[in-house]
Amino acid sequence: MTEGADLATLMAAVMDDGSGAITPPIVQTSLFSFDSYEAFEDRMAGRSDAAIYTRVQNPTVAAFEALMAKAEQGEAAVGFASGMAAISSTLLAFVKPGDRIACVEHVYPDSYRFMERMLRPFGVEIDYYAPHQLEEEPELLNGVRLAYLESPSSVVFQPLNLKKVTAHAKRHGALTMIDNSWASPVFQKPLTQGVDIVLHSASKYISGHSDTVAERGGCGAAAY
Repeated sequence: MTEGADLATLMAAVMDDGSGAITPPIVQTSLFSFDSYEAFEDRMAGRSDAAIYTRVQNPTVAAFEALMAKAEQGEAAVGFASGMAAISSTLLAFVKPGDRIACVEHVYPDSYRFMERMLRPFGVEIDYYAPHQLEEEPELLNGVRLAYLESPSSVVFQPLNLKKVTAHAKRHGALTMIDNSWASPVFQKPLTQGVDIVLHSASKYISGHSDTVAERGGCGAAAY
């Protein structure tokens, strides 16, 4: 079976909760009950992964996360309420004052604004490079904490040789993070090319109908 067929099969079998629903039911509750105090105690002690509060865990979101992790051939995924929630949370999790970010030019405008208006004032240095610079000048990543990538990039759709860039990043001990919204897992699986963290805007090709605002972050070997 081809890779495309595998992905098509995966997308057709999102979730089976025993109800027979063709699409995953949207669970709208904020809280979940327990059959006994012991069951609640197990959940609070970490001995159970039962849903307790939608902001922490929700069956619909969990199905989405599991699907996206499989689609990207990653280890795990985290669903967010918006794209910038995922981007900002991930950047803040991995960089601190004094760190450097190497960012490919022509990134999503709000990603650029977050870096310039939030991260830079907090003491994070950001440098922007053309794709050919990141591909052919490996020393640019020397001393970099995180390389923020898009391929293709926003607006101008410049491609990036991910295998080259991730090889340079690993040589210099830099994490790599990519917004894969434009290509989607159908055309590109960055984790298989050495990228550490992958992001998607679900309002792009993951949804495909401009009827969803959400994002998910996923990972390869790094815990996220």
